[in-house]
Amino acid sequence: MTFSFSNEVVRFLKENYNKYYTAREIALHIANAFPEDCDKKIRTSKDGYLKNREDCIVQWMREIYSSKNTWVKKGISITAGRPRKYYYIVEDIEKEKKFVKKMKKSIINQKKSYIQY
Repeated sequence: MTFSFSNEVVRFLKENYNKYYTAREIALHIANAFPEDCDKKIRTSKDGYLKNREDCIVQWMREIYSSKNTWVKKGISITAGRPRKYYYIVEDIEKEKKFVKKMKKSIINQKKSYIQY
């Protein structure tokens, strides 16, 4: 399986649900967990832009900061203050699923009662 940075960010946050992490903490974890992918990013950087591991971590931090819509679509929440913190809350997702299910049932029941009259 090939390395996907965004998938690894999501996986890390889901595995560590209900905990808040800065972009640097996330990037550092991924650099430690996937050192060969960090090295590959350095080797393949355009014009040698990335020179060392720290440059790779900073680049991954930038990718995290610039991908707000991606994280939201994947169920990751982001704090408003600085530094931004990224997190995955299990309870919120479960509550939302239950709410949507309840609303669907309510709408179906309303339609059924309307049809009966």
